[in-house]
Amino acid sequence: HEERAIYRIAVAATDNGNPPRQTVRLLRVEVLDLNDNRPTFTSSSLVFKVREDVPVGYVVGNVVTSDSSDGDNLVSGRAGGGHVMYTLTALSPQDGEDAFDMDRSTGSLVVARQLDRETQSEYKLEVRALDTSTSNNPQSSAVVVRVDISDVNDNAPRWPKDPIVISVSEDAAVGSAVWNFTANDADAGSNGEMRYSLVSTWPKVSDPVFSVDPLTGTLTLLTPLDYETLTEYTLVVKVTDQASNISDRLSSSQTVKILVQDTNDNRPVFVTPSKTVHVSDSAEPGTPLTRLIAVDRDFGENARVTYVISAGNEDGKFVLGYTSGVLSLSRPFGPTDNKQNAGARYRVNITASDHGTPVPRHTTTTLTMVVQGTTENPPRFVHSMYHASVSEDATVGSFVVNVAAGPPSSETVRVSNHTFHIPQGVAEDKFTV
Repeated sequence: HEERAIYRIAVAATDNGNPPRQTVRLLRVEVLDLNDNRPTFTSSSLVFKVREDVPVGYVVGNVVTSDSSDGDNLVSGRAGGGHVMYTLTALSPQDGEDAFDMDRSTGSLVVARQLDRETQSEYKLEVRALDTSTSNNPQSSAVVVRVDISDVNDNAPRWPKDPIVISVSEDAAVGSAVWNFTANDADAGSNGEMRYSLVSTWPKVSDPVFSVDPLTGTLTLLTPLDYETLTEYTLVVKVTDQASNISDRLSSSQTVKILVQDTNDNRPVFVTPSKTVHVSDSAEPGTPLTRLIAVDRDFGENARVTYVISAGNEDGKFVLGYTSGVLSLSRPFGPTDNKQNAGARYRVNITASDHGTPVPRHTTTTLTMVVQGTTENPPRFVHSMYHASVSEDATVGSFVVNVAAGPPSSETVRVSNHTFHIPQGVAEDKFTV
């Protein structure tokens, strides 16, 4: 039927008379159609593309079929054809039927729920067309439909954690990489490309301390660090995607704390004001002669100072507190009537060492003890050490402690002929007397 539906035939009947006679009759033969052709899709496979932000009900595309049969067996995939019924089956993923719906009569493929490319970027569906003619021999065919989900810039870059805490040694070389920032963007293409930038640095300094490479996210040191000047920095780093439309670009920021780690880059410094100590020739063993103080601007073990007599005490006349720095008499100078001691001078080298690693740092000073007769003794403080506590919010001029001095043999302290001062540089000149 699909090749030729009507045949016209001339039939002649002839007798055997003489002359023969003949009659001709015209016949019209119509070939009746059977439903022997299945619906045919215009392509063996179909591909549709749709943005992930289209609304529910959006028409992704139309599936078109044709059928060679006629009459009640005629099949059309166009809207209103009415002879084809379409069904939808998900091939991958299995829940694809929930994402799309098929108009059973028109063959329109529509979005059934909100799409998300980051969750599923491609769907494979099978669309089957079944003719619904009155024939008792229904025919059907199927086509594979692939739906590609196009990306929309609906995800901002994300940091793996917030905040980030980085420890950097104060001896880190200028130009060295301190950290590599790595953010993630679930979008695709330029929507997923990222650029990094340094938004702010606190505290504010005159010269930039750090920089961030916009492409790699590498944090680089620009100026030397000094723990003793500044122990901590707080940075704000931003990452921005590169959507083609600048107005569509999304960004997120990250707080970064830089902790400067101390290194043993400072040696102890003696702050003891005088390198000459006057000692009574009648001083007894155990008498404190002076206290040496050395300070180290480093931190922790790098700043812990201990003291030793490194030279000049071969006869063991003096003893030095390892941690206190108090120098005391170990052996007497001799009887008070032995004038050979008066005016004698002893020179000892005192070495202050920190406990930094890998190599401790040292400082040595020379201390001179001048032995004086009893009548020549200078004033002495009543106590070899005074202790006081001061609140951090104490106002200028607040009382801290009272010190007193007088001759060692005097039980009554008189200060009328004495003057007191604090050597320059001691305790950062924060106190006065």
